[in-house]
Amino acid sequence: MPRRRFGQGRNEFYGDTFVLAEVSKSLFEKFEPVEISDGAMASEAYFTLESLADPAELSRLRAALLEYCKQDTLGLVRLLEKMRAMEAADAKG
Repeated sequence: MPRRRFGQGRNEFYGDTFVLAEVSKSLFEKFEPVEISDGAMASEAYFTLESLADPAELSRLRAALLEYCKQDTLGLVRLLEKMRAMEAADAKG
């Protein structure tokens, strides 16, 4: 697939670095707000799991991580679909 400026003309994208959450928010349906909203928070939560003694808190944090991972994965799937559609449009000429 030829290299192109994905999202060119969108104010949400800056430079050559695209944060998945920002791309997803800009291009696709809006996701429900979740307790863990970015990779840094997810990493911190993951490493916190082993130090939690309270089963209720452990369960809550695991559920929050799972919800973040679901939305993150869905964002990747939608991005791949968009890129494949762009590739197909390029192939048609």
